[in-house]
Amino acid sequence: MTRGNSVAAIFGGSCRKLALSLSIALSVAGCTVVEGGTSTSEAPKAPPAEAAAAAAAVAAANDALATGGIAVASANIPIPLPSPRAANPVQVASIDPSAGISAIGSAPTARQLAGVYLDYGSALAAVDENRLKTPSDVRRALATLRFKAPDALADGWYASHAMIAAQDPVFAKGVRDEARKLGKGPFLAVLKADDDYVLQISGVSSASASVAVAIRNQSERMAALSARFIDTAYQFQKQKWGMTTPLPGTAAETKAASSESVIDRARAVLAAMSPIGTAQAYAPSVMNRILTLAAHQVIDGSMETVQASQPRNPTGRCLNWARLNLDQCIAAARFPSEEAWCTGKHAVEEVRGCFADALPSVSASTN
Repeated sequence: MTRGNSVAAIFGGSCRKLALSLSIALSVAGCTVVEGGTSTSEAPKAPPAEAAAAAAAVAAANDALATGGIAVASANIPIPLPSPRAANPVQVASIDPSAGISAIGSAPTARQLAGVYLDYGSALAAVDENRLKTPSDVRRALATLRFKAPDALADGWYASHAMIAAQDPVFAKGVRDEARKLGKGPFLAVLKADDDYVLQISGVSSASASVAVAIRNQSERMAALSARFIDTAYQFQKQKWGMTTPLPGTAAETKAASSESVIDRARAVLAAMSPIGTAQAYAPSVMNRILTLAAHQVIDGSMETVQASQPRNPTGRCLNWARLNLDQCIAAARFPSEEAWCTGKHAVEEVRGCFADALPSVSASTN
């Protein structure tokens, strides 16, 4: 090969490389359109100054290929970017299966708990209108009075009566005055530390009287309803079917005497197990708890915080015993008369005793 031919070959290779680089640059810039196998430019021919700029862009693009794309941005050539990551990715509350619904649930509010108690009051009112003349009447009343959540019912009872105390204007003023004197924080702290401190607040007697009246009125209505059930049980015993017709779902006894002996034994066991009796007197802790909740309601407009932090109340334990006693009594009953007696004794009278714990005993109130 001659010297002239060698120079021509080198010049031709350089031109092909330049043409290829220009073609790539124009394709990236979106200026080249391929139609029918030929390349045509949609824009007019670039002047020499713009051609120089294009050549500089080609050089920057070639450098970018060697630097992994870092120089592409400096050449103002758009490049695809990775999709942005979420600023706040989804968090899983808990992967512990034992967490269950509690991981997303929340404790019921005081108003919701009060609603549980009001529903029970509505059940009492419905049963009070029941004639209680037939076994079907008694069974319908029993189904209405049965409750499954004694602690929720007890907490609702406390919340309802705490609202009564909080609405007493004399007590509410005394609570606000005490909070201003000590400061809100110290006042709530001393309420939590000393169960009897609430008794020192001005107006506590007025609030206690309002609560006691509400409890006593309910207690009298429940006592009358319990007496109706007991009377119905005696009326059923006087009927021929009252001691010979077995209850649905129970085995018939061949002899009435045998049935009575079973019921007598069941009554003795229940009487020994039940914590409710005439020996129980005034329980000041019950009224103190109601008044403490009322003080929080006056100051914070809510009693959820203090109610959630307190231990299980004695009324909840008492109602749980009443519920268990009723279940055992009904399980031992065989005849409609016994079913009526169990309902009056445990579904009404024993529950009434749990609620009456906040009232002073008869001897204490007469002194």
